[in-house]
Amino acid sequence: MKDAINAYRDSNDWLGNFLGECCEIGSDLSEKSGGLYQAYRAYCLRNGEFTHNTSDFYTALDVMGFERKKTNKGNLMTGLKLREEACLD
Repeated sequence: MKDAINAYRDSNDWLGNFLGECCEIGSDLSEKSGGLYQAYRAYCLRNGEFTHNTSDFYTALDVMGFERKKTNKGNLMTGLKLREEACLD
């Protein structure tokens, strides 16, 4: 039963799956927030997954401890970066 519960949780971890496949995680990394959301949308389309709206997406990132910062170069999400080879098509 425990394995079934863990499998269910893993399959429903929509943000964790995206982050695991498409992002590098690290305190010294950052990514433009708009590009990150576009990559998430493309990931969902490729995988036939439901696409959460921007509010849900950024709230989930915030809950996971990633921070959104306004800079003179635009809005950045800190703590992660897209893997170019994985999800930028």
